[in-house]
Amino acid sequence: MKHFAILLKTQLKLSLIGMVGEFTGGSKKKISRIAIAVLIILAFAELFGMYLWLIFSFSDLLISAGQPDVFLTIVFLFCMLITLFFGLFQVIGNLYFAKDAQFLSSLPIKQYTVFAVKLTLTLIYELITLLPFALGALIIFGIKTSANLWFYLKSIPIIFTLPIIPMLISTLFAMLFMRFTALSKYRDFLTIVGSILLFVAIMYANQKINYMFLSSKTEEIMSGLLKGSINLSDIIGSVFPPVILATKAILNTGMSWMPSMIIYLLSTAVFVFIIILLSTKVYYKGLTAQNETAQPLGKAKRPIRGKQQGIITSVFIKEWRMLLRIPVYAINGLTSVFILPIMIFIMAGNNSIQEANIGQILNMLKDGKDMLSVLIITAMFSFIVGINPAASTVYSREGENYYFLKSLPISQRQLLTGKLLFSISIDILAIILTAATLYYFLPLAVWNYIGAIILSLLISIATSALNIAVDFKNPKLEWTSHQQAIKQNFNSLIGMLLSLALLIVLGFISAFLYQKIENQIILLITILTLFTIITAALVVLLYKLTNKNT
Repeated sequence: MKHFAILLKTQLKLSLIGMVGEFTGGSKKKISRIAIAVLIILAFAELFGMYLWLIFSFSDLLISAGQPDVFLTIVFLFCMLITLFFGLFQVIGNLYFAKDAQFLSSLPIKQYTVFAVKLTLTLIYELITLLPFALGALIIFGIKTSANLWFYLKSIPIIFTLPIIPMLISTLFAMLFMRFTALSKYRDFLTIVGSILLFVAIMYANQKINYMFLSSKTEEIMSGLLKGSINLSDIIGSVFPPVILATKAILNTGMSWMPSMIIYLLSTAVFVFIIILLSTKVYYKGLTAQNETAQPLGKAKRPIRGKQQGIITSVFIKEWRMLLRIPVYAINGLTSVFILPIMIFIMAGNNSIQEANIGQILNMLKDGKDMLSVLIITAMFSFIVGINPAASTVYSREGENYYFLKSLPISQRQLLTGKLLFSISIDILAIILTAATLYYFLPLAVWNYIGAIILSLLISIATSALNIAVDFKNPKLEWTSHQQAIKQNFNSLIGMLLSLALLIVLGFISAFLYQKIENQIILLITILTLFTIITAALVVLLYKLTNKNT
């Protein structure tokens, strides 16, 4: 226990030093970083305010319907499913691909201690992310129901243990993946595919709940809600049973809350014990196997002879190889490629696509004017382009190799062009795959999709230029895990916020032009021209920034 406390304290200090390091340096750099931090806080405050407003309205609906427990069940389920999905990426990055993982495993400390420290650190990161949302919903619920002090006291152990069970399940998946695929030359590919399959399973569970409601009659559901004869909390919580225990432990009165609380905390403790016990058999073998090479015996490969690749092409290929060889980069960088197609397929598989909100949107596209359909589809494509962190970390992911790249006899313009084309290529994959999936379920006129693809491509170039400019100006080159380079990187958040701001501006411009110009062809040409001018201006500014700093 002493070694655990010392090692955890050291790891927390190193993480804190890394965060503080973001705001150190020269006076100009410090001022710019502080200004960026203020902007991030303001943006987060605005988003959090919108979240609280939605929660406030949603709680009114359920409490007035006599189903207050459903509100907490949905909030807890949302938090646990988010942890289950994104926790897998956190675990793989922090436990297996951290720079200090091999070093810590070689120390004269029991292996389960190192594992417990790394896992605890990951849980702390996840808890910090979830805490504002869970506490905000809980406080609003308490105010709405005039809850007493005992309600808040019972909530404390639940809130602080909320991410543990889903994180441990993600850890179990990660350990099994890394153990049984480590010696395979396709281990990175299997890790990526496994993460995508887990995402599909979570999305399927979510849509299964929606289909459960949509397959029933609305009148019967509303009647059951008003009479209190339908316990929706148990139905929804059955997707992830610990949610039911957490809800009952907080809401049950008298002494009836105690069994649920005891079972919930005891099952959490047992799960922790089982995972740590398994780590002594599975984790260390999977970790050490990462440095082993599983190459089939045979003849040595001969060097490939042919034409020498251009510098820009070489940089482009290098970026793709780095992305595909490191699972943390691939999972985070390629999520935007698959997220919308998977969602559409799952909803269509549940036969709910025509009845759910997405069905209403698609019907509106089918019945609306051609140019309106183009703009709405462009908005869908542009959103997945804007949330991709691949562009905003192209220099940060280099780490210490960044200085080696600068010493090579190539210009920064060539290096930048290769990285820009790499970022755009990911967006092109996402746009085309989403367009093909959407066209399969919504066969609008082909020109609608072609117009949306062209507009989205221009937006992709603009957002890529913005994101790369952010990372070029202040790359995060000192990190101990690949997870820190892409997920715990301020540049990812800054790039996402700038991209969303650009999308909002372009959306307002498009809406204004749509109201003023009636001719569809002239409207399309006008929007294309404006998007092209904005995109070209951003690309020119990016290259000027590069020339200025070389």
